[in-house]
Amino acid sequence: MSTQNATVDCKLCGGDYDNIIWPSLSQDCPPCECCVKGTECLFHTLFSVDSYCNDGCIDGFKSPQCQKSCSNRGCMSCTTDTTCSWCYDGYMLLDGQCTSICPSTCKTCTSNTSCTSCYDGYHGDQCQHSCPSNCDTCTASTSCSSCRDPNFTGGKCDRCVNGKYGSECELDCPVNCLSCESATNCTECKKGFIGIGVQCLLRSDCPENCIGYKCDSTGKCDSCKDGFYGEFCMMTCSENCIDGTCYRNGICDACRDGFQGTFCNITCQQNCKQCHQDNGSCNICENQAWGRECSRKCSSTCQIDTTSMTTCDIVSGECKFGCVSGSHGPYCELICDQRCGESRDGIKACRQRDGFCAEGCKRGYRFEVAGCLPVTDKPWDESSVLTVGVLGGMIGLLIIALAVAIGRHVIAQKDNFKEIKLDEEARTYEEIPEQTDQPKYQNVNTNNYDMLFANSSF
Repeated sequence: MSTQNATVDCKLCGGDYDNIIWPSLSQDCPPCECCVKGTECLFHTLFSVDSYCNDGCIDGFKSPQCQKSCSNRGCMSCTTDTTCSWCYDGYMLLDGQCTSICPSTCKTCTSNTSCTSCYDGYHGDQCQHSCPSNCDTCTASTSCSSCRDPNFTGGKCDRCVNGKYGSECELDCPVNCLSCESATNCTECKKGFIGIGVQCLLRSDCPENCIGYKCDSTGKCDSCKDGFYGEFCMMTCSENCIDGTCYRNGICDACRDGFQGTFCNITCQQNCKQCHQDNGSCNICENQAWGRECSRKCSSTCQIDTTSMTTCDIVSGECKFGCVSGSHGPYCELICDQRCGESRDGIKACRQRDGFCAEGCKRGYRFEVAGCLPVTDKPWDESSVLTVGVLGGMIGLLIIALAVAIGRHVIAQKDNFKEIKLDEEARTYEEIPEQTDQPKYQNVNTNNYDMLFANSSF
């Protein structure tokens, strides 16, 4: 392109954005003449520049007022007259200059042997290979990115697009055919149509329960709406399936409470709120029942919890929330000790685990290991000590009185014995002949000892 005078170039700049123009370097274009079309050209406060192109210049011109063109004809944009920042196709940016060294089939390149993009119809590292004849653009000899004829498709642009047939793909398939080989031979029908023979002549809406009204040429749904099953989605899932949904074969994924079985058409046992879908064993009992079959009743003395359907454990039957007042034990089958203190409602209160009196013992009883015992049963209370003291004193006095009496009696007897002995000593004795086997003297009165003991009470 030849260099034109500045006045003509500036006019072209303002009205023709598809041409590369280089105005005379000796004369500037008027300010704002070559701003990007439709953008503002105002005073720039920060730069203190009047007629500043806010969104930049058209290709080939530089800011701030877009009056001057880039001096390098390969520059698409430049920062100074001689420094390029971006190049036109066919040029390579090298040290701030756009150099025309790309091969002729290269659109952009990094060297004369390495293309980064090719002109339409070529491919390869140096854009040296031609695309297949029907390709507009390609990435390889067998991979077309776009076809020259929009009626063709495929890696080599050698097949007709859907709805076309013929050697040049210029003929339309019969109505409702997605693809065809001839005017009477549909290979695939459009969604919502059913083929009869080899033609999609009869229009038949897909069954209304097909998701998105999508079905094959025979009317079989791709998938069913919730609550329906079967090839044509015409059958309704069991109402006992959880959420009312089932698989394509009608089998429920899970059952709602109270039902079991593959199709959830069998009721659970009596008092069973929720049972296993396969074997029917109960998972949750109701109506105060427990056990594998919910056939046993919880104790009537189990405490009730309004958030639970049963008051006892489903496996053991033990009360889960405690006992009603006045009872205790695992099954609340035992009565609280009647000597326990009463709760606010006037009922004996004790602990479920061991019957321990929760409110202590009632008046007149005390707590011991054995339970609540009467206060009088205590072996050493104050009254007992007083009683024992009185009895002990009386017994002591009796012992002392007895000892005094015995002492007086003994003293009296000793005095009596002394008198007899003195009397005996005052009596006379006579000498008797000496004998070898008898004492030399003996008492003349042989009855003195008899007399002694006769006057004694011993």
